[in-house]
Parts: sequence; C-alpha cells; structure tokens
Amino acid sequence: MEVKHTTENKDTVRIIDHSDREWNTMDHQQLVSMNETGPVQGHYMWVDGKSVFANAISTNNKTLFKTHTVLEFDEAIFHQVVMLENSSGSVVAINKDDDSVIAKNLATPPSSYNTLDQVKKDHPEALFYKVPREPGSELFYFKSYLTDKLRILGFNQNGDPMNTAQVQPDQLESQFSMI
Repeated sequence: MEVKHTTENKDTVRIIDHSDREWNTMDHQQLVSMNETGPVQGHYMWVDGKSVFANAISTNNKTLFKTHTVLEFDEAIFHQVVMLENSSGSVVAINKDDDSVIAKNLATPPSSYNTLDQVKKDHPEALFYKVPREPGSELFYFKSYLTDKLRILGFNQNGDPMNTAQVQPDQLESQFSMI
C-alpha cells in the first residue's frame, strides 16, 4: 500500500492498494511447448526483439514471463483470459494482417491496466484465452481473443512460430505447460 497524496492539515489521505485491479499477476513464469521432438535443446517460449520462439533452454532469462490473468464470465461459463508479458517488457500478440505471432511493446505497461475492458479496447491482439486440453489437465493452449477468426498460438518442432490460423488446438504444436 502506498500513500499518494496528503494535504497540509493531514485531513485527507489517498491510499492506493491496487484492490480495484481485476488482473492477477504472477511473475517468473515459464511456458514450455509440448512439441518437443525437434532438434532443438529446449522448448521454452522466449522473446527475441519483436519475435517469439519456443526453442530456448530453461536457464535463458528471456524465457521469464509475467502472466496477467482475469476470469471472464460468459453465460455461466468461466474463461481464463491472459496477457503474456515477457521480462523484456513486450507482450506476446497476434498480428492481424498475417496471423503471425509477434512481441509487441505497449505504450501502457500491462501492469498499469486495471480491467479487462481497458485491454480489450486498447490491445485485444495481446489477449488470449488459456484453454485446458481437457478438464483438470496441466496442459493448455492459447486461443486468441480476436473474434474475426480462430487463431491459436503454436510452434513447430524447431520452436519457430506457426501461422496462428493454421494451428489446431488438439495437436502438440499448440500445447503448453507452465512452470
């Protein structure tokens, strides 16, 4: 909790405790692609400039993410919505023009957003549904929040990003676990 403003006579104190923030943020998370049969040593997701890959080893500091999570309710069904912020400060996003996976720097840091509606308005391309492979499974896939067509985050056996409009949710290319 932090004190933001006090008046000279100490009658008014404004306290910011972030209790109005809908997002739950977890730091130092690593995402591991289950498409592990390729020739690369590791399959951890990482960001290199404006590119996203899944071919790093666990000790690479660029594999660390903050996951910002919120629950969205849709006709009594809960959906987990996430924003993946890399340790570089950029977020994983979808380029709508060509359905590619990109790392995007936002003008407003992800931790500054209080509500899902704010991010939906400013950067829906940086939002994903985190969908379990099956109920109770530790494996999941990321479905883009964009609604114009189905886009799923996926990586080939070399850890290169795939066209999100061509990835299938029931294939290893789209499956992840979180450490």
